[in-house]
Amino acid sequence: MKKTTALVLSSLLLIGSLRAADQANSPEARMRDALRNMAMQLRTVQGERDTLQAAKDQADLDKKGLEDKVAALTKQAKEDADNIASLKTQSADKDGKITQLQAALDKSDAEGRRITDIANKKEAERAKLAQQV
Repeated sequence: MKKTTALVLSSLLLIGSLRAADQANSPEARMRDALRNMAMQLRTVQGERDTLQAAKDQADLDKKGLEDKVAALTKQAKEDADNIASLKTQSADKDGKITQLQAALDKSDAEGRRITDIANKKEAERAKLAQQV
């Protein structure tokens, strides 16, 4: 009887393991495994998508900030160019004024020397006449 009981128990264990192996290879089990694997892949892809979307959003913010800086620098460059043009015009005007003043000074110096020469001649004539008298 011990042999028979052992044989029956061995048979039941073998049948149970065969049934479990058969269930593991059944189409439902394979589909369950495939579905589980797909769900895991979907979670992974969704996580990667969320990470990439966050990176894209940050890149868009950075781009907007840089575009604003470019616009501000472009505006500043235009203002600077206008200021430079204005300063060049002022400089040219002042150079013209300096040239006019230099010409007037030269003319005044020449007139001062001419008057000094006349005064020296008159003084020499007066001194000569004073000696004669």
